[in-house]
Amino acid sequence: MAFVSPPTSVSVGKKLLFVEDEKGLRDTLREIFLNLGYTVEVAEHGAAALEVFKERQPDLVISDVSMPVMDGYQLLRQIKALPGGKRIPVILLTAKAAHDEKLHGLEEGANDYVTKPFDYAELQLRIENLLSLANSFQHEGKDDEPNDEIDSFFLRNLNQYLEKNLREGRLELDLVAGTFRLSPSGLQKKIKRLTNKSYSRYVREYRLKRAHELLMTNQYSIGEVATIVGFSTNSYFSESFRDLYGFVPSKLIS
Repeated sequence: MAFVSPPTSVSVGKKLLFVEDEKGLRDTLREIFLNLGYTVEVAEHGAAALEVFKERQPDLVISDVSMPVMDGYQLLRQIKALPGGKRIPVILLTAKAAHDEKLHGLEEGANDYVTKPFDYAELQLRIENLLSLANSFQHEGKDDEPNDEIDSFFLRNLNQYLEKNLREGRLELDLVAGTFRLSPSGLQKKIKRLTNKSYSRYVREYRLKRAHELLMTNQYSIGEVATIVGFSTNSYFSESFRDLYGFVPSKLIS
């Protein structure tokens, strides 16, 4: 096994909570990450993990999905409902690789998803990335200085969130800010610094760029594309598209 070692200065000593019903894997994870310099808590199912979480709030939770007593999805919902719970990153582990399973976890509030059997080095990198991102969020109101790696990671995650929620339209500033453990003004500030755009403009242009990509495939009608990217009417979609690109969507339909 190869590991990124030692943990970064941001991650060293951080408290991880591993939730896994298979004792052998649970013990292995505990030993590996203790040796890497983390503080480690373990639990055999979601109900036990919830008690650990309340008593000794971890910096990050890594949980199996399929477990007795309380599964990973139930645990995730319980954590996110607790005071301060939305600010704690959660990685879900599952033996299922189905796209719908991953979307379900992400929709419940998971920050990342790892399919079993997993590579321990990859898991550590994902942990490192989320802890670094969480650290940057904690300081977003104090010293939101540029960091290319963290900024790129943030924008990738934001775009993934937008992609998942375009059709449903769950893109209100307050909702998205809470998902990313930021205040609404903090999210506005971060996007302005990274893109020189307001949040609303960034979202609108993301919708329209995705619409352009979909229209170029010639697989969808204009109405279908408008619905996919979250516009309520074809006329508003066409007007917005023309404002950005200088021509109407029908120009791309062959």
